[in-house]
Amino acid sequence: MRVGLDARLARAVARFHVDVNVGDPIWPKPVVVGLPRLRGGAPIKIAGYPLHMVHAEKIVTAVQRGPANTRWRDFADVWTLANRHPVNGSDLQKAVHEVALHRHAQLLPLQDVLDGFADVAQPKWAAWRRRNGYDHLPELFQTVLGEVIDFAQPALFGEITGQRWNPGKKHWGSVIDDR
Repeated sequence: MRVGLDARLARAVARFHVDVNVGDPIWPKPVVVGLPRLRGGAPIKIAGYPLHMVHAEKIVTAVQRGPANTRWRDFADVWTLANRHPVNGSDLQKAVHEVALHRHAQLLPLQDVLDGFADVAQPKWAAWRRRNGYDHLPELFQTVLGEVIDFAQPALFGEITGQRWNPGKKHWGSVIDDR
């Protein structure tokens, strides 16, 4: 669930969103997250999902919903986060496993589950992207989906134990490969 608020300071209005998830496990446990302040200063510290859990919830949802998925934000979030932050492969695999186990979800190859989805979804993706002003996201949903699959697929089947996602190179590898 996404909760949105309008923050107002004099005539300035900023839309603020918080994603709230209930029911899924958080593994290992919430971590302290620093939220940047609008006007500078020390970040506001709150308990939040570890990054690998954010990915896991969205990846398992993509597998479960398949081509019926209209959660464009989930694909955009995974794409954006994977392009900005390194991820520990072992942690991501464990988180995916925990979420799937809790939801009784069968983990299937994402590339098979979403085969042909990019072409069918393109008009809706383009409209969603334009409506929300998300110009930082690729115009083609095929680009987003391909990169999400490259990031997520290995976590579904335990292929990235001891590896780390390199957002600059967009691949899984050893920590040494990060250089």
